Amino acid sequence: WHHHDDIDEVMLVLKGGGTVSDEEGEYDYAQGDLFIFPANTRHKIENPTETQHEYVFVRVATRT
Repeated sequence: WHHHDDIDEVMLVLKGGGTVSDEEGEYDYAQGDLFIFPANTRHKIENPTETQHEYVFVRVATRT
């Protein structure tokens, strides 16, 4: 589990499938899925396979 202090995070799955969890539940992911984690939200990403997955992450500071 981890979180990002005062940073929103967007995750785009380019390759692979697994599970994303946050404080509200657990969600399967696959290629093309997009997740948005608001700032300070605890979350984790799990790859249950031996295959390397690929993602793009965009992080945006919510305060200046």
